[in-house]
Amino acid sequence: MAHFTEIIKYGFAGMKESIGDSFGNKHILVLTLLALLYLGYFNRDMLKKLVIPVIVVALVVFNPVLYYYVYVKIIYWRLIWMIPNVILISIAASDVIGRVKNKAYKSLLLALMVIFIISAGTNAYKAGGFWKSTSAYKIPSDVIEISDAILEKDQHPRVIATGNLIIYGRMYEPEITMPYGRDVMGALAGFGCIIYSPKERKDLYYLMVREEPDYDYVLEYASRRGYNFIVNEEGKPINDALLERYGFELLDTIQGQNIYYNPDITEDSAQGWQMDDAGFKYYENGEAVTNGAREINGIWYYFNRDGYCLDDIDSATVQSIGPDDLIITQYGDDDDKDINMFYTIDDQKGNFIVVDGGMPNKEETVRNVIAKYNNKVDYWIITHPHMDHMGAFDRICQDPQGIEIGQIYSVDVDRDYFHEIANEWDFPEEFDLFYSILDEKDNVTYVERGKSYSIGSRDIKVYNTFTEESYDIKTGSLPNAASMVFKVEGEETSMLFLADIEAGNADLIYSIFGDELKSDYVQVAHHGQGIVDGYYEFLDPKMVFMDTPEWHRATEGKNSPSQHIAYFAEKDIPVMSYETTPNVLILK
Repeated sequence: MAHFTEIIKYGFAGMKESIGDSFGNKHILVLTLLALLYLGYFNRDMLKKLVIPVIVVALVVFNPVLYYYVYVKIIYWRLIWMIPNVILISIAASDVIGRVKNKAYKSLLLALMVIFIISAGTNAYKAGGFWKSTSAYKIPSDVIEISDAILEKDQHPRVIATGNLIIYGRMYEPEITMPYGRDVMGALAGFGCIIYSPKERKDLYYLMVREEPDYDYVLEYASRRGYNFIVNEEGKPINDALLERYGFELLDTIQGQNIYYNPDITEDSAQGWQMDDAGFKYYENGEAVTNGAREINGIWYYFNRDGYCLDDIDSATVQSIGPDDLIITQYGDDDDKDINMFYTIDDQKGNFIVVDGGMPNKEETVRNVIAKYNNKVDYWIITHPHMDHMGAFDRICQDPQGIEIGQIYSVDVDRDYFHEIANEWDFPEEFDLFYSILDEKDNVTYVERGKSYSIGSRDIKVYNTFTEESYDIKTGSLPNAASMVFKVEGEETSMLFLADIEAGNADLIYSIFGDELKSDYVQVAHHGQGIVDGYYEFLDPKMVFMDTPEWHRATEGKNSPSQHIAYFAEKDIPVMSYETTPNVLILK
C-alpha cells in the first residue's frame, strides 16, 4: 500500500512536470509569484479581490494528496489554467508603471518590461502543436493519401489504425469507421489523463503501437468485429503467415504506413458476434454459445456460463482446456502506483469465485470482470483486511449496483487487539469498515486453520488464519500475519495462495503441515516481500504468481521482489506478474 510519504512524493513529482509544461518556463512562474507578492503587499484592493482568491485556488490545485487521489484521473494541466498568471503579471506591471510619475522613466520601464517578457517567454508557434498546412483540408497529406487508397476499395471502410489516421481520418471522410478515436491516445501520448475508451479498445490500440505488436490479437479482433483494413507503421510489418491465416494482404505502403486489406470481411461476416457493456457473445441459431470452447473461423474461443467470451485466453490455451479444469486468472496493471491482489476462478461447473479484488480504486475493474458472469459471484474470498485486498470489495458491498454475492470467506481478526497494535499503513478506518460490512451479512464464514471449504465443484483447504498463536507471533502487521493461506486443487495439479503471510506465520504452518503445502503453482507472499527464498525452494513450484507492478518489482533489499525474481530466474521458475496480466492458468 502507498504510505503517506509516497503519496506526497508522487504528487509533487507529477505536479512538477505539469507545472513546467503549463507555465512554459521558469521565468513566467517567477513573474507570477513576484506579481502575487507585489499586489499582496502594495495593493490592498487587489489583495482582497485577486490575491487571496488565487492563493485559495492554488492551495487546491497544487495539492499532492488531491493529485494522487483525484487529479491523476483527469487532464491535470488544464486545472493550472485556473491560476490567472497573465492577468496577475499584467495588473502588477500596470500598477508598477502607474506609480512612476516621470513620463520618460515610465516609457523606459514599459519598454524594459515588454523586452523582458518577450525574451523570457516562449514563442507558441515554435513550441510544438503548429505546422504548415499541406492541403486545403488542413489535414496531414498522409491521411489524405491513405484514406483515398482505402476508399477506392470500399466506400464504407472499417479500419484499425495508428498515427494521424486516428485523429484526422473521419475529418477527411466520415464514412471511415474505426474502433477508437484520439481519446485512446491520451495516456500514451503523455497527456497525463485517464483514457475513457473501453478497456478492450485501449488494449487493441496498445497492442498495435507497442515495440512488438501483437498482430495475432489485432487480426483476430478485426475478423471478429468486421474491420477489413489494418493501417500500421511500415517498420512493423505483419508476417505472411498471419496474413494468410486471417485472409489479409498488403494493399499499399504510403508515407511510412502499411495498408492491409481483406475483401472478404464485412459487417455481415461478424454478425454472429454481439457486444454489450460486459463483453462479447457469439450466437448460433439465436442462442448464445455457453460453457466451453468453440472454434469460430479457425480460432478457438472460451465462453463462460453466461455466454461471454473470455478474451484473455488465447486460441492455443483454449484448445488445452479439459471439462474438469479450473480457469484461474490473475489481474493487475503494471503502471499502478499501488500494489493490489485480484484473482478469479471459473470451475466450468457454473461457479465463479473472486479472490480479494484490490484497492478501492480497483472497484470498476472488479465490476467489469464480474459483469461477464451476469453480476453473480458465487464465492468471494477475502484473504485479510488490508485495503489493497478488500478495498474494492468494500465499495461494491456499499453500492452493489446489481452485483450478488453468494458465500463470503474471510479471517476473523481480533478487532480490539488489532487497534492496540495497528500501524498507520494498516489503515484502521478501512479495517473497521470491512468488519462493519461483514457484521451485517448472514453469508459470511470465518475460516479455521486445517479445515476445508466448498467453492462449488471443488474445496479449498485453509492453512493459515487468525489463531491463538497470532497473539504471540511478533509481526510487522497483524492482518498480514492473519492472512488466509489456502490451496485449491485440480485433478492433477494445485495452486497455493500465500496472500500476505509473514515469516513467523509461514514458519508456523510449515511446522504443522510440512509437505502438504507443496504445490505446482504458488502465489508469492506479500507481493514478493518478506518470505525467504528457502521457503519457495521447499514449496517447489513450477510457476509462481507475483502481484506487483513494475516499480515495485525493482525494489531491492533483503527478501525483496527483485531478490525473489532473481532467485526464481536462477531456478528456471517462470514469474507471472503485472507485466503480462491478465495471466490465465489452466489448473488441470
